[in-house]
Amino acid sequence: MVRLEKDLSTDQIAELNESFADLLESGEIVKSGSLRQENDEPELLSKRRISFRNNKQSAGRLNEMILAINRMGNAA
Repeated sequence: MVRLEKDLSTDQIAELNESFADLLESGEIVKSGSLRQENDEPELLSKRRISFRNNKQSAGRLNEMILAINRMGNAA
């Protein structure tokens, strides 16, 4: 799960799925809500999120995805 400052469009999520499919253990990158574990941190509840099952193969590649998300947020 990755918390976001700005919402990503459906097209941007599709772009992430296409560009970073190699990071996924299974499934795809999707928008998601807050987790139960975050209920005691009210400042986090309003954050937007994406979630995915990371295959944990490449921290560098995950960083590339985060940089791409940041660029998408800055372009909005």
